[in-house]
Amino acid sequence: MKKLNLPLWCAVFFFYCSPAVAQQNIAEAFFTSEASAAATADAVFVSVKKYNASEEEIQQAAKPKKAAPMNYLQVPFTVTNASLFNNGFESVLYCLDNSGRIKWSHSTGFSKSSVADPVVVENGYIYTGSGSKEGGKIQLQKLDKDGTLLWNKTFDSLENVNYIDISNKTVNVLVSFDLSKKVEHPDKTFSFNTYPIYFFMQLDTQTGAVIKKEYQMMGNYLSSIGFSNPYINSYKSYYLNNKDSAIFLSTENQQSATVVSQDMPKQNKIIRLTAGPSENHYLTVADEGSRNASYELFTDFYGSGKKYSSKLDIKPGAGGEDRIWLMQNENDSSITVVARGGDIAVCYTDKSGKSDCSTKAAFTQNTPVGVGLQNGRPFLITVAGRSRPGEKGRLVLLNL
Repeated sequence: MKKLNLPLWCAVFFFYCSPAVAQQNIAEAFFTSEASAAATADAVFVSVKKYNASEEEIQQAAKPKKAAPMNYLQVPFTVTNASLFNNGFESVLYCLDNSGRIKWSHSTGFSKSSVADPVVVENGYIYTGSGSKEGGKIQLQKLDKDGTLLWNKTFDSLENVNYIDISNKTVNVLVSFDLSKKVEHPDKTFSFNTYPIYFFMQLDTQTGAVIKKEYQMMGNYLSSIGFSNPYINSYKSYYLNNKDSAIFLSTENQQSATVVSQDMPKQNKIIRLTAGPSENHYLTVADEGSRNASYELFTDFYGSGKKYSSKLDIKPGAGGEDRIWLMQNENDSSITVVARGGDIAVCYTDKSGKSDCSTKAAFTQNTPVGVGLQNGRPFLITVAGRSRPGEKGRLVLLNL
């Protein structure tokens, strides 16, 4: 693997981590370990959940008593999919300049889930959505580049905004509520299977007026048997996947679905999926846990009969320690980012299946929480601090 220029990376490290910069307008809070990101040429937009802790909770987390109840500030920071009994996680949208300083911030709602809400930028406008402080409601929002709220639409009997895509002058959204079904086992014990019930919505980009809201018959059957990770790829279609299969669904046919991963070897496990109108990419790990373990990217170009697989020059970490993102770029190419401790690997895969990977040492133990693309180049959102219970963290922007 190729190594990047050390002096350049050191300059980035000292710029973001020096005490002088920390005094400036940096986003600081009890952030969760997931973020969504999008960008324009001169700004980065980060959707992240934060926990508004009381002084008592902070003290309990920093110096817990033996009988003290657990709270979010005591769990390891890299925990994902944490949940609260109430809507205690606040959804915040930050606009950062290219140095990582706050230009403005906007509270978009509240949720019981720590997973970040989606954010999309199209033609200079920002689209996002979240749950509401009042349970059983969501809100979808459009803002301009200065953070002015242009419209806000609230919908009942829903909990989650799962994915947003802008196309055909519509805001295409997968929204859901969580359903729990009791499962009784032969040994007379029971458990609960909780999964999202999806609706596909379309709103007018100009006014936010609802064009359609459809229950997803086939999508919800697949959700009930473990398919998740929704990804909207076009005007009326989306994907779900589990570790074995990637499934394409059309909203115009609610009673069928298409498996797009049928050529994937049995020993490969899907870990990420992304797709565009004419191709899909799914990142897999092969022979997980063995000496021969490897990352392998599969891509299918619709209608052309052209499919490739490309092994990435990155050895998977042991025990699922890697944090991994897969992004769609222009010209049918994809970008994979793998973070492991202080090492960041970036792989570019072109439309012929050729992959070029490079690594760099981060020189910090900041927790990577999300990635995005700016002018075709990836950036990483990390959280500095939060290395101890009860400690706040700071959002740090790193260009890769």
